[in-house]
Amino acid sequence: MGAVLTDAFKQSLANIQDYSEMAARSLANLATGPRYFQDLLDQMDDIGVGSLPIVMMSGFFIGAVMVLQTGSQFVRFGQTALTGDVVAIALVRELGPTLTGILVAGRSASGIASELGSMLVTEQVDAMRAMGTDPSRKLVTPRVVAGILMLPLLTALNDFIGLLGGCVEPMTALDRQEKQTDAAIIFSNVRIGFDEGDVLRGISFDVMPRETLVLLGETGTGKTLTLKMAAGLLRPSQGTVEVLGQEISLMSERELLEYRRQVGFVFQEGALFDSMTVEENVAYRLREDRVAEEEIEPRVEEALRFVELEHTREMLPSELSGGMRRRVSIARALATRPPIVLYDSPTAGLDPVTSQTIITLILRLRDVFGVTAMLATHRLQDGFALANFRFDPEGRRVVRVEGHGNGAGRSSGSEEPATRFMVYREGRVYFEGAPEEIAESKDAYLQRFLV
Repeated sequence: MGAVLTDAFKQSLANIQDYSEMAARSLANLATGPRYFQDLLDQMDDIGVGSLPIVMMSGFFIGAVMVLQTGSQFVRFGQTALTGDVVAIALVRELGPTLTGILVAGRSASGIASELGSMLVTEQVDAMRAMGTDPSRKLVTPRVVAGILMLPLLTALNDFIGLLGGCVEPMTALDRQEKQTDAAIIFSNVRIGFDEGDVLRGISFDVMPRETLVLLGETGTGKTLTLKMAAGLLRPSQGTVEVLGQEISLMSERELLEYRRQVGFVFQEGALFDSMTVEENVAYRLREDRVAEEEIEPRVEEALRFVELEHTREMLPSELSGGMRRRVSIARALATRPPIVLYDSPTAGLDPVTSQTIITLILRLRDVFGVTAMLATHRLQDGFALANFRFDPEGRRVVRVEGHGNGAGRSSGSEEPATRFMVYREGRVYFEGAPEEIAESKDAYLQRFLV
């Protein structure tokens, strides 16, 4: 075995020596005549021009793929601006020269070896020598020199076409990915159900920062399930849920506990702890997070002042009205100042005056703290109120948004928080659009929500 390896190593060294001697002779031939310039031009045409299609096509797609693959990773960190620099450096310094050499060798070198081998076997080389011509000078030197001259030019072209390929569709695709990644909440082909069957069947949507998405639908269509999946309280049986750049549908329960500290959830009936006072309910998460008591006191005071219930600190939930319990639930949700708040039918079962109070609080929370929200409701008027009005912090009052008729959708160029409607029907998204679209719709099913 050792002898075989030794022989193979010796043979490799001998081959390298032969190749080196041949290259040296070929280059030395340039110093003395005769010189075969026409043969050199012919080989430059064959090696250079003949390799253009494969070099250009390969360079274009290599650049495109590199931008897509590199950029898709940078998107996750919001650093897509670095994609061009990284791809350009990798392409020009390493991949361009290497791949061009491989492509030209694959196309031209194999043909040259085949051609010269055939001439040797058929004694054409001997015939050339018999007629006083140096085969090395006539056959080898033009091909070696042509390769040396054309490879840098082909490499430069490959680099240019590769960079061009990285500027076309891949950058458009990255822009779409980055825009999607900018969304605060993303549902992608989500399904969830129970023994009786699927409730939601492949829903997809996104919620942008500071946007309010109003979920409408009949009872049992999956509005609350959607909120609970966004909070990580339920897992979809299919699809993905991403919130604040995290794919929560794949998180463990321990990871979800940490994640939920960034999300406020207002349950339909408040879900206050009945054995705790209002102050203890609002401070619950802060104490779970081991926040210092001297910080908890002003945070609770601020939250209760926000919902105008400072006087209820020592009261139990059973001593509160239904509307007051909802307001305490909102105070508990905002005590940790979350960027996202989820509302599950916050006005259900309340009288019109109390309902308006709750909507005003939601407006204040949106416009003062800039939260992103999803709101499940049966009441279309709640959504229109969020779209048509805003809270003025300076005047401490609700004012109509100028220029809005029946609401405002996701308008580019507007600094007002957008409000968008989404209607579920039979487990799917039946309608998604701006308030004015649903208000002006002639669809019979949508008209039922307007009555």
